[in-house]
Amino acid sequence: MKSKICFCILFIIINTVCFAQTPVVLITNYNPNGTETILSGNDIQTGTEIHDFGKSVLQVDPQKYIATLEFDGTDWLDEGETNYPMSYRYNTAQDANSDGEIDTEDNLENYVRFTIGDSIYGTGRTGLANRGPNDQRPSLYFHFIRTPHYDVYEYWLYYPDNDWLNDHEHDWEKYYVYVQDTTPFYVCISSHISFTGYSWCEILHDNNHSLIGVDGGSHGMKTGSEDGVKIRYNGEISENNGTLIYGDSLTIPWIIYSNAPNVLGAVPYIQSPDTFYYGDPYYITNSNEYGDPNLSPWIRTEWDNPPSVPVTDLGADTVICNGNSIVIDAGSGFSSYHWSSGSVSQSITVNATGIYYVEVTDSYGCVNTDTINVYVNPSVFVNLGNDTTIYVGDSYSLNAGSGFISYLWNDGSVNQTLIVDASAAGIGTHLYYVSTTDSIGCTYSDSIYVTITLNTSSEFSDNNPHVIIYPNPSKEVFYFDFFDKEQSIEVKVYNAFGRFIKSEKISTVRIYSLDLSSQESGIYYIYLIKDTLADVFKISVIK
Repeated sequence: MKSKICFCILFIIINTVCFAQTPVVLITNYNPNGTETILSGNDIQTGTEIHDFGKSVLQVDPQKYIATLEFDGTDWLDEGETNYPMSYRYNTAQDANSDGEIDTEDNLENYVRFTIGDSIYGTGRTGLANRGPNDQRPSLYFHFIRTPHYDVYEYWLYYPDNDWLNDHEHDWEKYYVYVQDTTPFYVCISSHISFTGYSWCEILHDNNHSLIGVDGGSHGMKTGSEDGVKIRYNGEISENNGTLIYGDSLTIPWIIYSNAPNVLGAVPYIQSPDTFYYGDPYYITNSNEYGDPNLSPWIRTEWDNPPSVPVTDLGADTVICNGNSIVIDAGSGFSSYHWSSGSVSQSITVNATGIYYVEVTDSYGCVNTDTINVYVNPSVFVNLGNDTTIYVGDSYSLNAGSGFISYLWNDGSVNQTLIVDASAAGIGTHLYYVSTTDSIGCTYSDSIYVTITLNTSSEFSDNNPHVIIYPNPSKEVFYFDFFDKEQSIEVKVYNAFGRFIKSEKISTVRIYSLDLSSQESGIYYIYLIKDTLADVFKISVIK
């Protein structure tokens, strides 16, 4: 898969700009009976968003990391925040814009300002009377993603009205909580079209839930507190220095919308429409009710591709060849490193089978961990045997052994065995070398020296009284006079380099003639082979 690899880079001093990445996905389907089914690629269905990387995932609890939101109050002589996160289908009864449809494009006209709760009635945002009943309880849209290194809890918030400078309807903001095992370590929060990342230990908390400030009107989020209406993670609502006509001091648990079957306490919802239109009569740059289309969260790239964040990544489990080593790097940017080997450096070098673990700590004290399994492939030695000597006329088989996926000899051949032909190789010492590769990609090699020499027996010599060779030297023809004509002999001729020239078999002949007229001047060796014995003679051809 070739996808855009993205990073979180440092922004100013403590902020981090987040960019999208594509996680590898394996989907797990949850059965209410408590069993787990791993779905194949053909079984993947919309809405089953639980992704498993070797961990057992039966249920996901979004309540764990719901943030406490503090909204802008009246500290700048304004009236404070007017609308709060709610369902984008909070009114299903009134066609407020008179287009013949009851849909999300009626939301701006229907919502009642400064109110949080269920069955809300009142005057709508644009002055229409008798709006309601509206379900304006605190609501969020939850999505869960599992990557190889962490889980991502996505919380999407819908506001019917953005009454800040550009004054448009349908405002979506979101915050993502990154969890490794059961420990949160990072948060990315949105402010309009940008995403900013923070270490979990860097931000403010409310009983181990992140505390996020929300700008008035625009709903851009940030770290730090605001002085207006507060909606806590558990649904407790307080007006503070804001304005609430209804909802102050109530506890209204967050409504969590999700279509994933294994998200605890979730309410299914219809993922429609795919487009929300920002234009309305109050929208400065587009007064068309259906102007300026913007994608719904589940259509956006970041829905299934959460921003990548700083995390130690030791890489995939790996196999190395015996005798080799590998450098395992926990990554830069952390204030401390603690390895299972006892090392406190950013990287370690290993050459042994084992499980290697690292714990890193960022500058705010948040801990991140990763583990890698390293396996050393057992050696499979190639053994061509000891150096050896063979005689001219002989052959010798070299065998690199079975079990390899490829072989390469120094002569370019690619078979398991190599036959050394002494006659073809010639007299002298020759080096033979083979390189093999196993299924893991490890290579093994061996070499052998093969010496090729002439073979003479103790019964034969140039002074053998049973045969006379004449003339010697000669230009063309040599004559062999055998005193015993009952001979049955094989005659083989080699040049001075041990290369085979010709052979003949003779019997019951006293005088044998050997024609070397086609050969160049030089020394030649004549093998007279009888049974298992050989007599070697040296002759000279002189042109």
